[in-house]
Amino acid sequence: MGVGIRRQNTKGVHILPNTIIIAQTVNIVNTEQSGKERDELTGKWADHKEMSLRVARKMMQIGKERRGWRMAECATQLIYNYCPDCDRYTVARTNLCRDRFCPTCNWRLSLQRYVNMTRITDKLADEFSEANYSFVTLTVKNCQPHELSDTMNRMYDAWNRLLQRKILKDDRTGAAGWAKSIEITYNPVTHTIHPHYHVLIVWRRYEHTQQMLKAWVQSCEKSGLEAVLTAQNAQSIHRKNNAGESMAAAICETFKYAIKSKQLDEMPYKEFKILVDEIGGKRMVSFGGVIKEIAAQIKVNMETIEEEAVNVCRHCGSMDVDRMVYRWSFGENSYIRDTSGE
Repeated sequence: MGVGIRRQNTKGVHILPNTIIIAQTVNIVNTEQSGKERDELTGKWADHKEMSLRVARKMMQIGKERRGWRMAECATQLIYNYCPDCDRYTVARTNLCRDRFCPTCNWRLSLQRYVNMTRITDKLADEFSEANYSFVTLTVKNCQPHELSDTMNRMYDAWNRLLQRKILKDDRTGAAGWAKSIEITYNPVTHTIHPHYHVLIVWRRYEHTQQMLKAWVQSCEKSGLEAVLTAQNAQSIHRKNNAGESMAAAICETFKYAIKSKQLDEMPYKEFKILVDEIGGKRMVSFGGVIKEIAAQIKVNMETIEEEAVNVCRHCGSMDVDRMVYRWSFGENSYIRDTSGE
């Protein structure tokens, strides 16, 4: 049975088994009551909000009550702008907790990263017409949950070693730039963690992906890691072959969630607590070369969720917008339109 969380005086209220009560303010709400049809505006928000409530409950149960409360109260209000000029609805403002484990915030951040990275690659296509691209997954052997922080440090060291190799460093044929993110997956059978890099490489002329993978194996050995390579580790993306869809797919894969929300929900509490502690303060996304330079030029933000324009349509710039407010109902387990101010 799914669960949600809300602050409420629980006197006289029946609490479900295995529910943690903090200062008599927690009421668990059955999320399976959410079979009501969700509209197009709030449907996806509601799906992610439900998952955030699940993860928030888990945070509380591992002793991180404050983070759990912030996550439970994330996105409880959605303010939409409707622009008559372009007939579009956009989220103008919401209250986000910005916790890296929050499914709602991760969803919004991944969308923002995709849009910003697309802006970067469009500019790259204009300035580096001869460049080719490749999408590479750099993997290492699975580790135990308590070894994750050390493994990530060693991967970072191996990556820096790789950047010094001629295959990437050469000024004529090497990499002109790169965008890198880390994804962490959990194996419920072996109870191990699989950290791996997703990297989008901009090659100055010809791509050297296979040589790069061999160099990664050697860099890992020097950093005390065992690299694991498969046939799916690399994909070439040639601009000349009208590879717009391949580029879009590569960007999506590079900047998707660092940790899948479903895995966080299904992970045992012990492993979940270790994971939360192990990746605290770790940087999940980084750039180099021309990608870093262009990101600075067009002032894109890949680390934190940007605030939306409050009274302006972000598509056409019109200030003639109508406002709609939705509030999360813990009882209904969905967003309800607030018409009190209309």
